[in-house]
Amino acid sequence: MRNRVRAFLVALIMTTTAQAQSSTSCVKIVDAGIDQVIVIARMKKNYVMMKMNNKYKNPKEKLAEAVASYEKGLEMLTATIADADIKKLLEKNKSLWVDAKALMQAPPSKDFFKLFNQKIKPLRSSMRGIIRAAKTKSGTDLGENSYLAGKLSVIPQKIANLYMMKNYTTHADKMGKAIDKQIALYKKVSNKLTSSANVPDSCKAIIQKLDKELNYFKFLNSGSSTFVPALIYRKTNKMSTSAKKLRAGVDK
Repeated sequence: MRNRVRAFLVALIMTTTAQAQSSTSCVKIVDAGIDQVIVIARMKKNYVMMKMNNKYKNPKEKLAEAVASYEKGLEMLTATIADADIKKLLEKNKSLWVDAKALMQAPPSKDFFKLFNQKIKPLRSSMRGIIRAAKTKSGTDLGENSYLAGKLSVIPQKIANLYMMKNYTTHADKMGKAIDKQIALYKKVSNKLTSSANVPDSCKAIIQKLDKELNYFKFLNSGSSTFVPALIYRKTNKMSTSAKKLRAGVDK
């Protein structure tokens, strides 16, 4: 009888440990996926800078670094993902990356806006699918705040890219509406994090700082003046640095 009880307890402990490892792995996948989405935003930012023939911070070199970073991220995800369903999603992302990488390594064309929609948006959507699947598989709320903080890192870069295209393409109205949509999303995510009991006060102070920085983009989108791209990307880089600190602290 004692041996049966002992065997049962050992089996229970092993099952619980395996579940914990599974949840931890899923959180790691979520975090890596967020990094990949941020890298996609960086690629787009530097590609647009190249299209505008703006040499600030050497966008060609930064783009190459982002491409290498995305491939490194794929390698990390390949080594981490064991779940068959998420593996299928990753293989789909790798397939999409082949064309996206070719676009990133080719000189910016006249149809770069159309090409981005065709190649980059599916890649980003695919990676978000991996993130959602990993969050669901984890069965926990672990990583949720890190996921939201990741959005606060991506959105300013997306707004900057949209603003550039608003001023240097023929899609001004469409880009302006897209910026308003991203600003609204930013507010929603920011409010959710601020109201979370699991987010420490030090992180909430960073969120308040980011909220103030966002006013810069509200001002840009409401006016008719064209601003120097270098100033815009300097602002987004500053916000991304703060958001990175936020991600490191929200789930601690």
